[in-house]
Amino acid sequence: MRRPAGLRSPDLRASDPGAAGAEAQFTRLGEQQFDVVLTYPSGVTQRYALRGDDWQVDARVLKWRGAANVLGFDTAYRLERIGGRYADIDRERARDPHRDTR
Repeated sequence: MRRPAGLRSPDLRASDPGAAGAEAQFTRLGEQQFDVVLTYPSGVTQRYALRGDDWQVDARVLKWRGAANVLGFDTAYRLERIGGRYADIDRERARDPHRDTR
C-alpha cells in the first residue's frame, strides 16, 4: 500500500528508553526514488514512496512532568509524518507534492 499522505502510527505509544519507535527499510527504486516500509513494535507495517536526497520523520512526544511523572506516567510518542526532500532547491520546487509524503 503506497500512501502519499502524512504518516499516522496506529496509536500513541509509551516509550521504552532505548527502544526504537519503528524500523525503517529503504529500497532504491531509481534516481532519488525510494520505497520505505516502516514496521512498528506491534508488527504493524506501513509503506511509503519517497522522492529526493534526504528524508525526515516527525513525531509528537508527550512527556509528563511533576506529579504525573511521580505517579509513573510514561513518556509517550506518535509518529506523525515522513517525507522526502531534495538537496537542490529547484528540484524541490519542481516536484509534484502529490507524489511524495509531506
